[in-house]
Amino acid sequence: MAGAPPPTPFVGRAAELAQLRAALACEAGTPAALLIRGEPGIGKSRLIEEALASPALELHASPFATRSPFHTIRLALAREAGLRPEDDAAARRAKIETLLAATAGATKGNFALAAALLEGDSGEEAGAPPPGERAQLMHLLGEILGTLGARRGAIVVEDVQWLDPSSAELMQGLMPQLAARGVTLLATALPGPVPAWLAPPAGAVLPLGRLHAAALEALVAAVVGGATLPPEALAALAAGSQGLPLLAEELVRGYLDAGGTGPVFPTLDEALRARLAPLPRGGALAGIAAAIGRSFPRALLAGLSGLPEAEAEAGVEELVGTGILAPTTGPFGDALRFRHTLVRDAIYRLLPAEEAAALHASIADTLEARFPAIARAQPQMMAMQRQAAGEPDKAALEWTRAGRDAFRRSAYAEAVGFFRQGLEATEATEPGAARDERELDLRLSLIGALICAEGYLADDAGAETERAVALAERLGGPARLMPAMQARWVQLGAANKVRASRDFARHVLAATTLEEVEHRLVAHRMCGTSSLFYGDLHDALRHYRAFMALFDPARHAEAMRGSHSDHTAFVLLGLSEVHTLRGETEDAATWREKARDWTRQSGRVHDECHVLAFAILHACLLRRDTEARRQTRLLETLTAAHALPNWIGYRDLFDGVLLCREGDSASGLPIARRGVEALVAARAFGSWWYLLHAEACLGAGALDEAAETLARVRPIMELGDVRFGGEYHRLAARLVLARGGDATEAGRELMAGLALADRQGATLLCQALSEEIAALPPGAVPPAPSDLMRGPARATAAPRRWTGGRVV
Repeated sequence: MAGAPPPTPFVGRAAELAQLRAALACEAGTPAALLIRGEPGIGKSRLIEEALASPALELHASPFATRSPFHTIRLALAREAGLRPEDDAAARRAKIETLLAATAGATKGNFALAAALLEGDSGEEAGAPPPGERAQLMHLLGEILGTLGARRGAIVVEDVQWLDPSSAELMQGLMPQLAARGVTLLATALPGPVPAWLAPPAGAVLPLGRLHAAALEALVAAVVGGATLPPEALAALAAGSQGLPLLAEELVRGYLDAGGTGPVFPTLDEALRARLAPLPRGGALAGIAAAIGRSFPRALLAGLSGLPEAEAEAGVEELVGTGILAPTTGPFGDALRFRHTLVRDAIYRLLPAEEAAALHASIADTLEARFPAIARAQPQMMAMQRQAAGEPDKAALEWTRAGRDAFRRSAYAEAVGFFRQGLEATEATEPGAARDERELDLRLSLIGALICAEGYLADDAGAETERAVALAERLGGPARLMPAMQARWVQLGAANKVRASRDFARHVLAATTLEEVEHRLVAHRMCGTSSLFYGDLHDALRHYRAFMALFDPARHAEAMRGSHSDHTAFVLLGLSEVHTLRGETEDAATWREKARDWTRQSGRVHDECHVLAFAILHACLLRRDTEARRQTRLLETLTAAHALPNWIGYRDLFDGVLLCREGDSASGLPIARRGVEALVAARAFGSWWYLLHAEACLGAGALDEAAETLARVRPIMELGDVRFGGEYHRLAARLVLARGGDATEAGRELMAGLALADRQGATLLCQALSEEIAALPPGAVPPAPSDLMRGPARATAAPRRWTGGRVV
């Protein structure tokens, strides 16, 4: 095969080159990471190439895979392992084990994780492993990249602005390890915001400006080689390049390929047209390649060309020989890559619009018919091809598939992007019931992804909910209305409107029929959760038991996972909390463990975080601080492995509160305060986390802060969230006493809390309040009402237990 033209000599940029080499040498005062930022064609990659004394570990992000989890990392590891599509199972295993043995250890667990990630290289669906294993995968990938980077001294991330969120998470977490091992991280990016993990103090930005005239003339002379150009042509080439090295090279080559006479081409498009014109086969292939994307399987280009295999290969050699394409490897074997995005974009612009649309349709059809493994593995690429082909219906279906794949892997940020793209495509389709159905499905999916990625009150979640409700009402039918009604119920609860959410849930339940079992299950869950927040433990238990009596895991488990949360997990968690508040600790522990097992099996990280957070709360209520600390570390592992900022606040709050309980208020209170600030910023709902913080403030003597925190609880209680009302009154009484107030006033607070907790049947809170009352001086406590400690009507049936398959 013809070789690519040699790289041009490096000119100019002496200061930038010196700074880059100092960073690579890890000189004192240099950052561990350097972001080389500049416009396309400015020479970012060429600068890095010149600075490196030996090859670095290279990661290439792609604008066509910005929402494909771990795309950048997966391709790099497949290349490092030497995987080929034609490898049989034994060969693949040997190559993966060799890579692991040299980096992180070829254990059975490591192999399972790596093999799952690299499945796309054997033609199976690519992406992250099962979501429950994502934290282990992040750790494994960190070990592999850290070891490879340490051996080579540097890691280069090209086009970091296109790094998929999962790969970005990994690199961010890897930064401290790279710095400790003396590995320099170099990244290139277009102008724009600097990723937080590359900003000072961890990293620094090296901006590249355009080359000055003298450097440009030297570059033009180097490309020309021994040829002599007229002075006016030399000046026109230098001026036409506008200080961009890549543009200068392409203009010169276009001028030379056109015979080296006549006027200089004024644009990159015209220069490339001139370069492609003499290529009998490569010229036609270039447009097809540009329509596929920046990089692509070699076999795909040949298959789309319509040429005999030998002629297609000859055309590829022509493009490689001119430096327009470069050979590389990809997840499906031998691949080709445009020398630069600017080159790909310019060639694509040469395609007539009508021809481009037909070409994109042909690409998508060919992928489905002849390369189904690629079509299955990369729904986002199929969606882009269908969209560019003017087929928005098919594009919307592919975006939906991509979003669901990402959501299933707990890659929530990617899922949000895919669902939004699907909505954009849907808006371009023919109006009618079919479009409304698709739009409703996408909006409901987007609501779930937004909640998981950004919290229950994510900026767009409320507006999307109302759009979904309007669509569902227009379409009619319980199957459409129920998911939309549930979304509205979630928004009511997230806004702390517990009384309203309870009334709404009861309305939804009343509207379901006995035959609509799945809808009744959802409605019982809604009623149970709203009653729990309302403090009506008896009613909550009644609805949770009704759910469990109807629930058959074999028939209903998947249907209960249709939204952002798994209804079954939240019923199990609700049962645990009801029994915790009722003082039935054995039953509470049983249901809590059932909830943990259920979420671990389903692998949905958002649900796992919920169950952990409330398991920690319950441990704190029961003063089981060792257990709370252990569960907090599990929550920390999940938040570190996933981009879920709305859970980090809970982790910090728990850490701070537990430190305060250990007597280290000086360290603990600032951490707890940071957690509360993060939860306020994330618009977390409920009052219990405020109460934990208030308790820590009281223990630390921060009385004004405790008062301020308790003041935030009162409006929430007024809206109906009173399940921890007894705890509020207990802490309010302690604040009165800590400020030197009247014991009688504290007694009134405690009796008000006791009366509320007794009405609820919250025995755990009643016990805590009774202990505080007993410690007050005689006469400080007002007389108890005659019905106190009798509580509401209790369920007389023995608590039912769930074996994992049914209620017994």
